[in-house]
Amino acid sequence: MSRLTAEATHWLRHHRGTITNQALADAGISTTQRERLVRNRILRRVIVGVYQFAGTDLDEAGRCTALCAGRADMVVSGPTVSVVLMTRHLGNNALASMVDDAIAKKYCTEAALRRTAERLAGPGREWVRRFLRVLDRRHPGRPGASDPERDVYDALCDRGVEGLVRQWPQILPVYGPAAFDIALPDLRWALEVDVHPEHRTLEGAANDNRRDDAADAVGIAVKRIGEAQLDDDFEGTIDMVVAAIERRRSAVAQRGVPRARRRTAR
Repeated sequence: MSRLTAEATHWLRHHRGTITNQALADAGISTTQRERLVRNRILRRVIVGVYQFAGTDLDEAGRCTALCAGRADMVVSGPTVSVVLMTRHLGNNALASMVDDAIAKKYCTEAALRRTAERLAGPGREWVRRFLRVLDRRHPGRPGASDPERDVYDALCDRGVEGLVRQWPQILPVYGPAAFDIALPDLRWALEVDVHPEHRTLEGAANDNRRDDAADAVGIAVKRIGEAQLDDDFEGTIDMVVAAIERRRSAVAQRGVPRARRRTAR
């Protein structure tokens, strides 16, 4: 027999044109008949033990169907569900970083992650409850651009610094759009966590100086800390940053927040 049985045709119709060895056997097609169907180009082998009807487009959905048919333990999901499912394989810090990264790249929103986790929560799923606890500890605002930036932000919050904003957007004169890693907008004070290698190049340092000058022109004070400082003495570096914030707070209390200098339109 070089034709599909009615049972096999029914299976293919309801499984995006995909069928397994077992389903073929259950539909009355022997191993020899299966190989003949492949030779006659009625079926095509996709992966070991999984076939597709030759008239079916092998698109992304079809490939996912074939993979899931061949692996009973495989689940294909969108990015929101994937982030939640990864909880079983990651520590809290790595999980928090992945959540920030997914939100920053607009794969999902915090609200969508929470809804998905709440649907998955149930008896025996402590990992889902752990995900929700990590999400509860996530600070509001735009996600940070790096793990060290998030660590510094969390440390400052733990020290009781209030009013912090991540990735504070500004339009600077001459320079243009900029987003400061961590900021206290009320004090017009910003902290840059320079861990990317580009900050150590001549071009990167020159760009940093140009941006700091543009920020100063509109009354924003910028402080920078580097990877070496954080690696050598993280807690001491945080102490230094907190002290800098207190000095800025004291100065603002005495003379007010510096404002941008007025520029005459030409």
